[in-house]
Amino acid sequence: MGFTEKKRLVLFGLPWTFTSYHIEEDILTIDEGFLKKTENDCYMYRIQDVVLNRSLLERLFGLGTVSCLTSDKTHLRLELVHIKNSKEVKEFILRKSEEARMKRRTVGMQNLDGGPEAPEPPAKPSAALFPFSVWAKLMRGVILDEGEALLRPMPGAGLSALRRAICDDLLRRRGMHVEPQQVYIGAGAEYFYHLLLEFFGRNRIYGLETLGHRKIARIYAASGVQCRAIAMDDDGVLPDALAASGAEILHLSPSHHYPTGIVTPIARRQAILQWLTEEGDRFLIEDDYDSEFRFSGRPIPPMQTMDFAGRVIYMNTFSKTIAPALRISYMILPPRLLDAWEEKMGFYSCTVPAFEQLTLTRFLDGGYFERHLSRMRKHYRAQLAALRAALAEPPFAEICAILRADAGLHFVLQFHTDLTDDALQAKLRAAGLNMPPLSGFYVGAPDAAALGRVVVNYADLEPEQFTAALRAALPTLRDAKS
Repeated sequence: MGFTEKKRLVLFGLPWTFTSYHIEEDILTIDEGFLKKTENDCYMYRIQDVVLNRSLLERLFGLGTVSCLTSDKTHLRLELVHIKNSKEVKEFILRKSEEARMKRRTVGMQNLDGGPEAPEPPAKPSAALFPFSVWAKLMRGVILDEGEALLRPMPGAGLSALRRAICDDLLRRRGMHVEPQQVYIGAGAEYFYHLLLEFFGRNRIYGLETLGHRKIARIYAASGVQCRAIAMDDDGVLPDALAASGAEILHLSPSHHYPTGIVTPIARRQAILQWLTEEGDRFLIEDDYDSEFRFSGRPIPPMQTMDFAGRVIYMNTFSKTIAPALRISYMILPPRLLDAWEEKMGFYSCTVPAFEQLTLTRFLDGGYFERHLSRMRKHYRAQLAALRAALAEPPFAEICAILRADAGLHFVLQFHTDLTDDALQAKLRAAGLNMPPLSGFYVGAPDAAALGRVVVNYADLEPEQFTAALRAALPTLRDAKS
């Protein structure tokens, strides 16, 4: 449910303008202009108050102006000028903004809880930003249009419509030229990790970054395969260490490494691609899970686009960009592996229901995904800027500093303290902050330089809420400062 209104001429109430207002359950959007289009939007949870004004002329022609006061630093005031149904729109915005704020408070506190139920990193997109109204509309359309077709068996690789839509999206956003037959759909990245272990074999040696997402290391360990931790510097895995490791299959997150935030530069990527072709049957698993949220620097193409030997398997997921509960990931195989994969793994069924695949297809084809990403980037860029500004000022600057905050929905925070990582985490948790120590992400023994560093997943944090909790912890941290 929602409203679409036009800015009207106050005289006669005619819609002869180029301004329209889209009021949905989760977001308010203002489109202006004809030759040059401007789009301003504001999530409902940021609307603090709504005022309806009706001049004499407006009342004569059944119009009104709705003013929304927001917490958005870019647009503190949004006005819906000379619209019909002004009273209904005002009541709708008041109701939905209050519902969104309540939901936001509930969701936002989960990351400040610090208890055992705290979510496993990497950071997940805020549930409060999920486009509920759009998704619900698309789901209804799928049910009405597809009917009994939703119950039919589907190809093991996933529905062809979604595979094609993913190819189109990757070409637009990432410059990747991929054919639909290369795309495989599955329920989460872990599903593909297991399939790849079956495909390549458990007798191979798998290389992992020295530190990274703990779940990946656990999956490989549980499968009983040999793993080698590859040393890293500020550009990613070291080529010399990689060459000496004996690894045959390498698992990397070159675009946004978790948890360090390292973005592997072109020269280092080329060195790794060179290693792939030097001997044996080597392959690279490129996990591009968070590449959509790059806020600085020029875009760096995926390694799959730089691979001319057909040795890079590309993986990505929609759970980090749309919603954690949307367990839809995809894998792109190089053409040289397609026949072997179908022969060995083709009997596996697709693990994602047709209903969800078709809804996502419409979300991609309708341009909703690009629009959603644009809004999320804007939101998280502002959120990160607010956190950086706050932590750079007293009283925080004397006790902590952000080390890397230009990649993804997390950053590393260095505390100037003599506390052990366990003691530091305990004091932060006592203040309601769940920020895991960087030392806990190492495959082997942690580097001494990692001590005192924690990982902040800021996607679901309100800056004011976060800084208030951190301020409460400062007295105990100052006592332990060297």
